[in-house]
Amino acid sequence: METPRDKMRRLVRRQAVRQAYEAYAVLVLEHERLRRTRWRGELGALWRPDRAAWSLLRFLASVHNAALRSTQALLNFFEAHVVPPSRLQGPDGQAGCLPHSVPWQRWREALRAGIDLVADVLVLRGAELPWGRSRPRVPRNREDFDAVCRFLRDLPPDEDRPPLSELIETTALPPLPQKERAPGHRATFYRGRQVLSIDGTSIALPMGKELAFLEILAERRERGEATPTNEHGANWRAAADNLRRRIRRMTGESLFHCVVLSARGPVGGYRLAPGVRVRLD
Repeated sequence: METPRDKMRRLVRRQAVRQAYEAYAVLVLEHERLRRTRWRGELGALWRPDRAAWSLLRFLASVHNAALRSTQALLNFFEAHVVPPSRLQGPDGQAGCLPHSVPWQRWREALRAGIDLVADVLVLRGAELPWGRSRPRVPRNREDFDAVCRFLRDLPPDEDRPPLSELIETTALPPLPQKERAPGHRATFYRGRQVLSIDGTSIALPMGKELAFLEILAERRERGEATPTNEHGANWRAAADNLRRRIRRMTGESLFHCVVLSARGPVGGYRLAPGVRVRLD
């Protein structure tokens, strides 16, 4: 027989799971809006945050343990980007100090930190996971996002909120073409423009070792050859390290492995990743 204490625990768990599902939906939809805008090449340096996602992240930063890495990321974000009341976006002050725009990389990091916090709640409560057991918490492509939306749409409506399908269907997302690029093809090397593009982020390559490094990797991939770490006085390790740092600085992530792989065998060195497309323009 269920005791009053058991009933209270069950109700508390149900409310926490319900709120976490709803928060996850809000943040994932905003993340997808940003991802699609970037994929379409329409993303500038700044991004105008969604009001609901902004307020939700402010709330998460205030209620979660400040010692957690994700919470600290949110606190650092809002410390840098909250504007004083005199510059609030709305006259009623209900925007939660919402600025007109923020750097999109920092906003993406904040969204991912918030998604992690909400996902932790679902895991802790033993709830079914929207992202599944074998997929990342943050949808990285259309397939992952569609799978999350199917899960959220199938959740039964709660007594005090409409079905999450209503939120999903009313959120305006930039359209994508019929076929999005395959998940494994995340990078494009434009030799003519001297630009490396990863997940829609363009990285300019100045004349020098980094550009020469990618060019020789591209040429040798066609011949099935690896590039040694050192050859004929050229230290490709230094070029690889510089490129790794540049990619990290521009994308906010460690995506060097999407472009360059370590070559196996007695010689070692580097190879251009199979998923990198090389274009002459």
